[in-house]
Amino acid sequence: MYNFIYSRPLWLVVFLMLLLAVLWSRWDELADADKSRRWKWKLLNLAVLPVSLLFIAEVTLLRREPMAESVVILQPFATLARIAEQPEYIRTMLMNAALFMPLGLSVAGLFPHRWPAAVKIMPAVLIGAAVSCGVEQLQYLHLLGTVEVDDVICNTLGALMGAQFVLIAPIRRRFFKNLSW
Repeated sequence: MYNFIYSRPLWLVVFLMLLLAVLWSRWDELADADKSRRWKWKLLNLAVLPVSLLFIAEVTLLRREPMAESVVILQPFATLARIAEQPEYIRTMLMNAALFMPLGLSVAGLFPHRWPAAVKIMPAVLIGAAVSCGVEQLQYLHLLGTVEVDDVICNTLGALMGAQFVLIAPIRRRFFKNLSW
């Protein structure tokens, strides 16, 4: 699945990420409007959470073969400097963000609707950062790929992008009041 997504054009991946956030905000809004759907919404978010964690583990840890030695890049934004020589790093950074987006969606979706958006977004960002740091640590300990600060940054931004759906619903409501999609 990840290889299928990774091989798509960048514009399509960005479009699908935006579409996912907009649809998630719509489902969140529908669940908020109907009390009978709220528990189903929470269950959906609770189900997506472990699935996203397993997918992250599968892509970042379980698929990789051990290397001869660890490669560690601790300089933040070092990947940006390498883009000039290898444009594929743009895709890598975007895919690192996309990988953590469902985690941000599911964590933020677990909190009550009446809570402020920042209170729902912050745990998603912190959990995304913690999971990313854990993945990088396991990669280091087991010699599984390159350990980079940029991966943690991109993964955390992905969790943040996923959690942003809680901000999209009010904006969508304001601009599309008369639409019933």
